[in-house]
Amino acid sequence: SPQYIDCLNNLLRKKMKLVALSVLLFTSILGNVEDNEKQLYKKATAAFEKGNYEEAILKYEELTAMNSSNSEYHFLTGLSYYKSRKDLSKAVEYFNNTINTFEGDTIAETYYYLGRSYRENGEFEKAKSAFQTFEHFLKDNEAGNALKTELETEYQWVENALVFEERQEKLKKGLDRKSTR
Repeated sequence: SPQYIDCLNNLLRKKMKLVALSVLLFTSILGNVEDNEKQLYKKATAAFEKGNYEEAILKYEELTAMNSSNSEYHFLTGLSYYKSRKDLSKAVEYFNNTINTFEGDTIAETYYYLGRSYRENGEFEKAKSAFQTFEHFLKDNEAGNALKTELETEYQWVENALVFEERQEKLKKGLDRKSTR
């Protein structure tokens, strides 16, 4: 019947309008989310560059929550924790997350700061391992050679700490034996 067809056509037009409106609304919301993410990134970066690491941490953590697949956000959150000296274990967590989750898009510098975080946390074997991994990323050029020189200092620091720990352990064992006699 023609009335039935007209009714179906009217329903179809209304549905099409609803779908078009939904698509418009969705793209508008998506655009706002992207704009919010860009604005938040700018604010986080500005805070970081000013040395306001506490604020940068909050903003980078928010960015990481918004876009958990962005390895740069994880790295910058870890770097903010590292620079703030607030919680080096959180820096280690974010650096490891960057490395473990985003293998194809790993930021080589992550290994360097992971090594430093471990070293400053007293985890010297882990620091040594992170520095060795970072060294594989270095190029044979002026910048790479400068970083190799800096790494030699880090290695020396870690080796000295390991020797010190070993001596402390031997000394403790020696004292323990004397006290049990």
